[in-house]
Amino acid sequence: MESEEDSHVCVNETRKSPVLQMPRVFSRLVGLPIVKSACEQVSDLYGRTKDKSLVFMFGFSAAEVYMNAVVVAAKLTYTALPSSGLMGKLKDTFEEKVSQVDIMACDGLEFLENKMASNKIRHGQDYGGWSR
Repeated sequence: MESEEDSHVCVNETRKSPVLQMPRVFSRLVGLPIVKSACEQVSDLYGRTKDKSLVFMFGFSAAEVYMNAVVVAAKLTYTALPSSGLMGKLKDTFEEKVSQVDIMACDGLEFLENKMASNKIRHGQDYGGWSR
């Protein structure tokens, strides 16, 4: 049997995340020259392949539409979860864990960037940031 408190949970009580944000580690990764270059090359290859034939164009375009629809549906579903009760606790725990992973990944990137910089200074040459 539902308690009085449970019966009053409604759509108005759902917490809307201000903006579902991409973890910081992704923007930091894309800022790395080697990752940026790889992304540009893959994007260029994707565009050239898509332009090669109608089959690729229609197939890739359909996949893009479906992926965008899935992302929009996931965002709507996630932001509509109630902020109270079990779902609210699960949502808060999930967001906390994602934040912790993001911080750890950013710390790891910072360590690698510092190691690459110190190797470059120490050896006077650039071996892609790693010592030989």
